[in-house]
Amino acid sequence: MRILGLGLLSLDVLYERGEEKVRFPTAGGTMGNVLTILSTLGWTATPIATIGDDYAGRSVSKDLQSFGVKNEYIELDPAIETPIWVEYLDRQVTDGRPSHFYSRTCPLCRARLPSFTPPSTQLLNRAAHTSADVIFADRVSVDIVKWTAEAKRSGATIMYEPGAVPVINDLMQTMISLADILKYADDSFDTFGNVILPNGTIAIHTRGAAGLRFRVAPHNWISQIPAPVEKVVDVAGCGDWLTAGALHALFAQRKARSPSERMRYLDEALRRGQILAAWNCAYVGARGGMYHRDFDVIAGTRGVANRDDANRAHRQVDIDIESRSICSGCRIS
Repeated sequence: MRILGLGLLSLDVLYERGEEKVRFPTAGGTMGNVLTILSTLGWTATPIATIGDDYAGRSVSKDLQSFGVKNEYIELDPAIETPIWVEYLDRQVTDGRPSHFYSRTCPLCRARLPSFTPPSTQLLNRAAHTSADVIFADRVSVDIVKWTAEAKRSGATIMYEPGAVPVINDLMQTMISLADILKYADDSFDTFGNVILPNGTIAIHTRGAAGLRFRVAPHNWISQIPAPVEKVVDVAGCGDWLTAGALHALFAQRKARSPSERMRYLDEALRRGQILAAWNCAYVGARGGMYHRDFDVIAGTRGVANRDDANRAHRQVDIDIESRSICSGCRIS
């Protein structure tokens, strides 16, 4: 199976409460995480992204390669900066469960960090004749929407997973109309929950600790409880593991064409995705378990492939990094 990704490819870093440093630099962003996970599940995963030719961009590219992600359509542009997202993690909360949020604000100098740049028209043209079973998108631009529409005409399944926004703009509305699968989190339900979907479109509404619900339009919602969680260290990235696991299981049943067939297979696919999401809770970071020394053993029990031996040695990601390497504000101060 081959998946092409359009959207956020960033460098994610960790900032824990009580620490005056940033650490654990990994390739991230929803699109970046989903494709990296699917690569370990045996898919050919290829992001289409323009990021900076800087410390962050080179770190992202190297990290993706270590998991077998194809970098042929990652453009390193010296004229822009790679997006940076900081996970603020607090393990010492009153109810005993850790909390986290993501921000593009530097935790040390409070400067704003670089944001998403859409892939260039030239890059999308280069990728135009690359066939794929699935197109995954979490961001929109005029060119992304046009490119996705052409891929759908060529037979690709489109999955759209927008972030939290207050309103749906015209480009997002067009992407929703193209989507075979629309997934959004609880904080986006007021925006996306009442959108009228074409018949046969899969909608997935994730609800955190309450599990999720799903439907195949025009049918009603079906709720699903979460998978058991053995240990909660950090819940970052659980939605990305859910997406990847569900896609992997769903596309193992490619004969599921009718709404009723999709509904039956979708229930099992989402349960498999929730198992991966629950496993991820035991590790810091959106894909923290993938850097664990026992990942090869753990992965085998979860149906995840081994990491690329040739690239394994160079990745020691749980390290402190100089904030100046990712923040222009820190470089000036």
